[in-house]
Order: sequence, then structure tokens, then C-alpha cells
Amino acid sequence: MTDQQILTIVFGSIGLFLILISLMIYTFGVAVKKKKCTNKTTGIVVDKVRGSDNNLYPVIEYSVDGTVYRRKKNVTAHGSINNGYPFGYELDVLYDPDKPKRCLIGGTKVQTIAAFIPGFIGMVFFVIGVVIFLF
Repeated sequence: MTDQQILTIVFGSIGLFLILISLMIYTFGVAVKKKKCTNKTTGIVVDKVRGSDNNLYPVIEYSVDGTVYRRKKNVTAHGSINNGYPFGYELDVLYDPDKPKRCLIGGTKVQTIAAFIPGFIGMVFFVIGVVIFLF
């Protein structure tokens, strides 16, 4: 096997693997929640917790039928990574009416974009593999 063939297989395989991972994240993570989380309420940033990466993440509190739920938002925004969302900041929360603890905080745009980042990187690897194969 030539070096060109090996590089083509390596880059192509990594690319396809990342694309598959991206599709799985979207299908089993975002798409399921998008389908089930049909009701909307407003959540408020009430706390911040330090993650394993040493960054601060906002804790969102929202209420459904008199029950209060608290969920950590897994992304930071609005300022530096250690500031995150300010206390009292309001966000839309989409929740599952059958399981209100299942929710999408801040809508679905960020989750959808995050799910496809590995796929984009995978496409770059796959294209590099194709270019190596052709030249």
C-alpha cells in the first residue's frame, strides 16, 4: 500500500467517523428534544456552578405547573467565559410536557450548531482525503 493510499484511508475514515458522530449527537440529542420539548416557559439565571473545566456555567430555574426545576446550561455566553449569563437574565426554556425536567434552554439554535461542529470538521478531513486520493 502506498503512502497516498494510507493517507486517503486515514483522512477519509476520520472524516466519516466525525460526520457519523455529529449525526448521532443531533439525532439522539437535539432532534429528540426538539420533537418532545414543545411547551415554552421563561427561565431565570439564579446561580452559577463551576464545571470540571473550571469555567462558570449558569443555573437556570423555571417553573412548570407549580414545580420548580433547576438546570445547568452547558454553554457560557454574554461576555468572557467566566462571566456567563448575568444573574436574573431571562431565557426561553422549551420543555417536554410529559417530563418537564427534559428541556432545551435558550432555544435550539446553539444546540444544533454545536451538534454539527464535529460534522464540519469531518467534512474537512474527508475532503482532504479525497484531494490526496486524486492527486
